Amino acid sequence: MNTSRPADHSRETGSKQAYRGQALAPRRRSGFTLLEFVGVLAILAIMAAFMIPAVVKRVDIAAWNKENADLIAIKNALVLQILRSNSIPDQTSWAAAAATWTTRTVSNITTNNRGYTRAFLIDPNLNLPRAGGGSLPYSQTNNAGLSSRPVSARLILVSSIARTNPPVVSGVPSSASFNDLWNTPPNVKPATWSGWPGTGEDICIQRINLEPTFYQLILVNRDASSTNGQFSINGTGSTIVTNGAVNSYFLDGSVLSLYNTNGLSTRFVLKRNISFVFENGVWSGQITDGNNAPKAPFNSTNLVASFAASASAFFNAAWNSGAGAGGGKGSSQSAVIGALSNFMLDYSMWANMTPSFSVHGAAPLGQVPIYQLVTTEAGNLNTYTGNGNWGLLK
Repeated sequence: MNTSRPADHSRETGSKQAYRGQALAPRRRSGFTLLEFVGVLAILAIMAAFMIPAVVKRVDIAAWNKENADLIAIKNALVLQILRSNSIPDQTSWAAAAATWTTRTVSNITTNNRGYTRAFLIDPNLNLPRAGGGSLPYSQTNNAGLSSRPVSARLILVSSIARTNPPVVSGVPSSASFNDLWNTPPNVKPATWSGWPGTGEDICIQRINLEPTFYQLILVNRDASSTNGQFSINGTGSTIVTNGAVNSYFLDGSVLSLYNTNGLSTRFVLKRNISFVFENGVWSGQITDGNNAPKAPFNSTNLVASFAASASAFFNAAWNSGAGAGGGKGSSQSAVIGALSNFMLDYSMWANMTPSFSVHGAAPLGQVPIYQLVTTEAGNLNTYTGNGNWGLLK
């Protein structure tokens, strides 16, 4: 019994000693060492060097798309305001005109989301021919319009999304600067901007050509002694068409009103080039007797003589040997004139029974102008056939 105690005591002592050894040994802590932390930072820096330019590029692309969409909206608003107000602003009033059609303030028109200034440029060769000069601003008033077709009626809206403001200010630049900017392809820096620090991808450009928005209006008054052939544009007061004709250019959407003896005759919205003739007290879309000189109210002799001259010129023109009854391939001039004359005669008989004609049921058929045209010239038309025995109207 006594001999076992020293052995047990010996084991206990060894266990305590082992525990004490473990307690005295240094513990290993969890986490990064300084070297590991530096390594992680280096890896993140390398990743950022690759990723940040791509992120910035995407942000710039989004900003360019936003700015380009804004310039398109401003451009459309400006054109709509020009057509609605019948006036074209200059560099001092363009932003206010565009703001009228948008929910933006004037400052939001002149400055983009990145704080850079938008420029409004006018072609230095622009000419809107009219009394008082052809530069901007332009206001369509007094039924005058432009005396001739507009020249170089071009405008540019330009802005930048990076670096700094565009190297141009609103107004009239040099011809070289304007044309260079007008002809610059997308994402290319204009040649005249060589000193500007930005790139072509930083520039937004919108071009406006106002030349197609003007339409030609020709009005001819062939009743020289009449003061009833009048017109007005946008209801600004009627004007007599004097000195033979009006030949002017008006903005798209202008309202043309034509007046005759009874007042307002008709009204048109200008959407194309158009002409009208005031003759025999009414406005029509064509000249009726081919006489270009102003004349007194309707004279059937003039009408008949003009038709006879036209018929004679047509009949005496070079004949197509492949046409005619013999060849079976077409018709002769005499047959064409005969068919036309027959149609006109039939039409005159029908027209005499139409309430819209002033002689409806109140005068003999012989007083109908077209009937006079055909019957009065029957003898003359006979001679055009070359055989007095079988005239065109027989």
